[in-house]
Amino acid sequence: MNGQAVLRDVVLPLAAGAVLGLFYFGGLWWTTQRIDRVRQPALLLLGSFVVRMAVILAGLWVVTGGRMKGTALFMAAVLGARQATLAWAQAATARARREAVAPGQAACGRAGPEEADLPEAGPQEADPQQADPQEIGPQEVGP
Repeated sequence: MNGQAVLRDVVLPLAAGAVLGLFYFGGLWWTTQRIDRVRQPALLLLGSFVVRMAVILAGLWVVTGGRMKGTALFMAAVLGARQATLAWAQAATARARREAVAPGQAACGRAGPEEADLPEAGPQEADPQQADPQEIGPQEVGP
């Protein structure tokens, strides 16, 4: 195999697969980030899918010309780009969650244990003399 054949049959499919895979899965991430901000989410999903699929299939055909070896390398690079995009998106999501949580607050936005108004631990007995009759539930009647 000469240098041009290696470039055409190995390097080009790997590089194109990586770039187009990043485009495809990056576009998927972008779409999911905006799905709750649009009036017609189905249209966004469908449009995004059509564009992403058309670009990756056109790239696959142009780069590999239908050759099996090139197609396999292209798809391997697309799967590698999927893993890279997944790792990046998870790191970005974790970073955004850490930045959104103020010190002393839980991830759900509520006050943490040091700031919450929690009752004292241990059993608490209600004084029947001071309790409102509507607050006291039905009493069990003994034998």
